[in-house]
Amino acid sequence: MIHVDAAASDKVLFALATGLASVLLLVAIWVVPVIPTNDGPQHVYAAHVSGHYDDPAAGYWNYYELAVPVTNTGFSSMFSVLEGFLPWRHALRATLTVIVLMWSWGFMSLVLAIDRRRWALGLLGFATALNWPFYMGFWNFVLAMGLGFATLALAIHRSVPEAIDRFFVAVLLLLAALSHVVAAVFTGAVLALVVLFRAPPERRARELGLLVVMGAPTAAIVGLVARSSTALSANGPTPIETLWVSFSERLAQFGACFAGGPAWRAWGVVAFAALGVCDAAVRVRRREAAPHEVALFVGAALMTAAALTTPFHLRLWQFFSPRFLPFAVLGAVPLFAVDRRGPRIAVLALAASYAGSSIGWSIHYHRALAAQAADALAGIDQPLRRAGPRLPIVLDPLAGRAALRDGPLQYTEPLRNIGNLYATEQGGVVPYTFTATRQIHELVSRPNNMPPVPMRTFWGAFLPGSSVSDKERHAMVTHLASAGAAYGDVIVIAHPWVLDAFVAQGYETDWRQGEALIARFRGCPLELVVRGALPADQALAVAYGWVPLFETSWATEVQPSSLNQDVVVDLPNAPCGDVWVRAVQAARQCRGADHEGRLVVRAASGARRPECTLTSPLD
Repeated sequence: MIHVDAAASDKVLFALATGLASVLLLVAIWVVPVIPTNDGPQHVYAAHVSGHYDDPAAGYWNYYELAVPVTNTGFSSMFSVLEGFLPWRHALRATLTVIVLMWSWGFMSLVLAIDRRRWALGLLGFATALNWPFYMGFWNFVLAMGLGFATLALAIHRSVPEAIDRFFVAVLLLLAALSHVVAAVFTGAVLALVVLFRAPPERRARELGLLVVMGAPTAAIVGLVARSSTALSANGPTPIETLWVSFSERLAQFGACFAGGPAWRAWGVVAFAALGVCDAAVRVRRREAAPHEVALFVGAALMTAAALTTPFHLRLWQFFSPRFLPFAVLGAVPLFAVDRRGPRIAVLALAASYAGSSIGWSIHYHRALAAQAADALAGIDQPLRRAGPRLPIVLDPLAGRAALRDGPLQYTEPLRNIGNLYATEQGGVVPYTFTATRQIHELVSRPNNMPPVPMRTFWGAFLPGSSVSDKERHAMVTHLASAGAAYGDVIVIAHPWVLDAFVAQGYETDWRQGEALIARFRGCPLELVVRGALPADQALAVAYGWVPLFETSWATEVQPSSLNQDVVVDLPNAPCGDVWVRAVQAARQCRGADHEGRLVVRAASGARRPECTLTSPLD
């Protein structure tokens, strides 16, 4: 299927161009130890936990149950095998290498199956392998799309498929579904179009029936996933609501949410697709297009319509409409007919230049991103061993960008899930993991075994130009620090003043560099001395909290034992600095307390026995 006819193209040029493009992709993947991506660390961590689930030192079974997902398994299947004999970073880069080459060569095989003389257009698969979905960490989707291209190539390359072709089409379609079910659905839809347009009318029903048989395993997976998603949505409110965007934004997504990067990179492949659409439209009207070309033309048109009309976000599923873009764009690229040698040479020059520049930009971007995120990445290498809950607090998930919609890759948050890589390397469990449903995720959380988890919605307040006041930002930091006190340690990626605030409130530093900190809470435990408590009265209610927060961090009740004897109450895990305490017995509360009964005291070394004298409001 990858054979190139000498009459159609120069074999030497083909070997040189595709070989060099493959090598450049290898360089791009291996030029840095880790490429920070949105969801990538989630997949690495889940696969690592699954592979080491029985490790007694890790104790993962206390927090997770192993699931048996029917999709989203492509990345983890490869990574888990490779991690068995390679360090996880090497296993990760090797797995990503397979994914990007599957995309590249899958698309090249599709181009060759359509017309071997157009092989230069296949270089655009290499140019777009490091695409916006890749940097979002949608690795299973990228792999499944590569398998989808290869599936279509296998279905197209013979006008009358043989039994062996049908068997491998079914296998590839199933592998795509196991990797990402939506990409498999897209592939199946285009396959159906190929059958409809290519099969003679008298054989069309038979061919469609055979396609249904070939797609039965994939259909079963689709049904399981749909059922689980419906059940999950019905169980209550979801953190993601349906989002519609304007038509102009949808058009912009064809560049920003597919190839991504600077404008020339984002729109270069779209320009090739536009040439394919125009050329195919002319040939369809003249009835010169092959049936499978008409099928791809219609398929690309349908995917374009879906990208322009479906929600940007669905409930339970972010970035829905951009999923149609790979087929919408690359599906049209091979339709650009280059029959004569002169135009073929021009297309080769353009495609090769674009592919080399596109991959070269990715190499530069990976190095620049690694430098920008050097502090956050350096923490992963620290020789620390952890077990139990760890709380990542990432207040700079954009790695230096000023806004989520800023270039070069909009919507990406490269450091959002960096804490999962800390846990992969150093041990421990983190609360921000994909554990919603057994049919989709490898792990399911055991209920009530993790400390309370703060929402990750505060980082926008720390971006340049934010309208949030300094007072509000400090309150947010205090809230996060109070939540982290219940964890074994915190991993903080934020401005230095935020790290200073954690240290000032009682965190002991294990490692710190620039804008990254690993620390464990020690605090300044207090012994509250309560005077004037009456033994015959109701119990003495004692509580404390972190200033300026109103939430109660800890509370208890004590029954005084005798008259005129001070009651001493230990306040565990109290922070250093200002703390509010509340001691209430009947209608009496601490002298000097506010209307809610809170008395602000200062916890510090040498001042750990604040006093509270109970008085009546009438005194």
